[in-house]
Amino acid sequence: MQCGMKTKKTMKYLTILDFSTGLVHQVNIKEWDIDNESCEEYMERIGFNHSNCHWMVHEQGGVQFDI
Repeated sequence: MQCGMKTKKTMKYLTILDFSTGLVHQVNIKEWDIDNESCEEYMERIGFNHSNCHWMVHEQGGVQFDI
């Protein structure tokens, strides 16, 4: 696994901050072969330019806007 220490069973979402569009995207990663494909490769495959993005993988979906 190339994106962290947790397994695919634990990590369910990829959140992408796309600087080229100014948008935040959240993707369910069930279609990602996490053991054989890097985060950057997966992002490119689904249409993102990883060099213009920051990303994280995590267990629970949703975005919290409270400050």
